[in-house]
Amino acid sequence: PQRGIYPRHFGLVFTSLADWEALLYRTQQKQLPFYEQPKTRFPGKLTEHRTFFLQDPFYNLMEFKFYSHSSAIFGGRELAEIGDRV
Repeated sequence: PQRGIYPRHFGLVFTSLADWEALLYRTQQKQLPFYEQPKTRFPGKLTEHRTFFLQDPFYNLMEFKFYSHSSAIFGGRELAEIGDRV
């Protein structure tokens, strides 16, 4: 069995909030089913990010996220809160 906080998934990190919101809007307009509803994780912290999960017809999970502080993911090697460390 998989260990860790996340199920296995494909992840895409957006560098633009507007692009993340545009994809979210299109997803809602197409009435695609969310595996996990849009939410903000770790509000007020360096690792704050917006995220949602979709599931394709073959049950593959896809996560789409945007970090409020790009340094949290693009350069913050010492941050243990990012991702799974198993």
